[in-house]
Amino acid sequence: MSYKGIRDLYNDLNLAVSKVDGLNQFYMLDESEVNKLRNINYPVCISSIPNSSVSNINRAYEEYSMTLLILKKSSRLSSDYTELSLYDDCMDLFSSLSDEIMGQRNGALIIQEDSFEIERVSKLGNDLATGIRVNFTLLAPSLLAFESIVADDWTLNTNLFALFNGSLGVNRSNDSLSWTSQLPSGSPKTITHYNENNIPEYSPPRFTFSLPQTTPNEGFRIENVTFSTANWSIFFKMSVASVTQTDTQVLLRITDPSSGDGFIFGLGTHSGSTDSQQAQDGRPFYQIDDDNDSGNEIDVNSASAIYETSADLEPLSETVVGIVNDSTNNKLHLYVGVGNAQTSYEESGSHSNQFSQAKILIGTSELVDPLGYRGFLGTISHIAIYDAALSEAQASTVSNDLNSLF
Repeated sequence: MSYKGIRDLYNDLNLAVSKVDGLNQFYMLDESEVNKLRNINYPVCISSIPNSSVSNINRAYEEYSMTLLILKKSSRLSSDYTELSLYDDCMDLFSSLSDEIMGQRNGALIIQEDSFEIERVSKLGNDLATGIRVNFTLLAPSLLAFESIVADDWTLNTNLFALFNGSLGVNRSNDSLSWTSQLPSGSPKTITHYNENNIPEYSPPRFTFSLPQTTPNEGFRIENVTFSTANWSIFFKMSVASVTQTDTQVLLRITDPSSGDGFIFGLGTHSGSTDSQQAQDGRPFYQIDDDNDSGNEIDVNSASAIYETSADLEPLSETVVGIVNDSTNNKLHLYVGVGNAQTSYEESGSHSNQFSQAKILIGTSELVDPLGYRGFLGTISHIAIYDAALSEAQASTVSNDLNSLF
C-alpha cells in the first residue's frame, strides 16, 4: 500500500477513465472552470480538486471529499433524444468507472458507501451538457503515515546513485511517465517512458510490462548516467511471467553514446522442442561491448561477448534480482531472492569501461537487433542503483530493504 496525494488521485482517476468504454476524457479542475475548456470530447468525467481531512491518524487514511461530473452533450437533433436516457447513460458510465477505480488500486482506495449523493444536472456550461454530479468520500492512505518509511529505514546510502520507490514520485498518464527517485534526497534522478505509445500499466507500486513483441516495447529510460568507475550495481524488485516467447527478453540495457560501449542483461529463450532446448528458457545472460571503439558491436552476435548463467528466472514470483558489475575483479554477480533464500551466481568477465553520460533502458532493448531482443514480460516495483560493485553482504542488505518497501 502507498500514500495518495492529489496528483496520485488524478493519475488513478485518469487511468480508470481510460479503461471505461465510451468515457472519453478526464479533467480535474474547479467546476467554475468548465466553460474555459475547449473541444471537449464527450462523454467526459470532471473531478473537482478535492479537499481532504484526517479524522483519525491511527487509521492512516485521509478522507477526500470527491465531486465527479459525468457529462454527455445534449443534442435535440437526435430522434431518440431524452434527458432521462442521458442521465441513465451517465449513471452506467459512473458505475463502470467506480468499478475500475476500486479494481485496479488493489484495495488502496476505499469508497465510503454511505457517503454517496447523486444529483442530475442539465444545460451545464456553454455546451449545455447533461449528466450527473456525484459526491462521495474516498479514503486513501495518507502521506502522514508513509512519508518517512524509506528516508529513516534505508540502510545502505553509501554510493547510492538512485532509489526509485514504486509507491512514490510516480506521475503516469496514458502517454507519459515521470518517476522521481526518493533517495538521495539532495540529488534526485528521474525515470521517463521509453515510448509514449507504450507506457507500462501502473497499479502502485507495480509497473506491469505486457507487450514484449511490440516495436517499440514498453520501457523505462534514465538519461545522462555517469558512474565514477567501471563498477556499478542495479537491483530490481520484480517478477517474470511464464509465457511462451519467441524472442529473448531484455531487462536492462546500458549504452554509452560517446564510446559505443554497451551492456545487456536479459533472459534467453529457445523455440526447440527438446528438453535441453526448453531448459534454456528463462536463463539469464549478459552481453558486453567494451572494445574502446565507436562501433556499437553489442548489436552484432559475432562481435559481442555473451555470458550465460545457470539460473532460471522464468517464471519468477515477486522477489529481488541484483546485477553487480565488478570490473576491479573482472566478475559479474547475479543475486536472486531475499534473506536466507538469496542465491548468488558468479561469472568470469565484466564490463571494463566507465560509463559516462550513458543511457539506461529498463524493460526494452531499444532496437530489435539480429539477436531478436524484445521487451520484458513481468512486473517491476522498486529499483536501486549504486555507483559501486556491492559485496555479497551489501547485496543482501539492499535486497532486504528493497523487498520491505510498500
